[in-house]
Amino acid sequence: GNKVKITIMFRGREMAHTDLGRRILDRLVSDLGELVVVEAMPKQEGRNMIMVISPNKRHLEALAKERARQAREQMVSAVAPAPDPVVGSEPQLDELHAEPAAASDEG
Repeated sequence: GNKVKITIMFRGREMAHTDLGRRILDRLVSDLGELVVVEAMPKQEGRNMIMVISPNKRHLEALAKERARQAREQMVSAVAPAPDPVVGSEPQLDELHAEPAAASDEG
């Protein structure tokens, strides 16, 4: 996993509202939740506010294991035989093909 450096650049009168920039960065971290770890908290460097985040390796590994388990389950269910059909519920494939052939022989 690579680190990500997030920079918010303030221009002109935006410097009076640096608290809004901090709220944006805080919302970003809360939206990403457990996927990221904050390496460097938001800090003001001149006209820029900078924060560094990196992936949460433990959480990503757990997600990868869960996805692999789900993929294995899907493979097993795809290979598993289909349940026996209920007798009398629908005509069998052989019956469907036999009827038109019998009708054409009569005519």
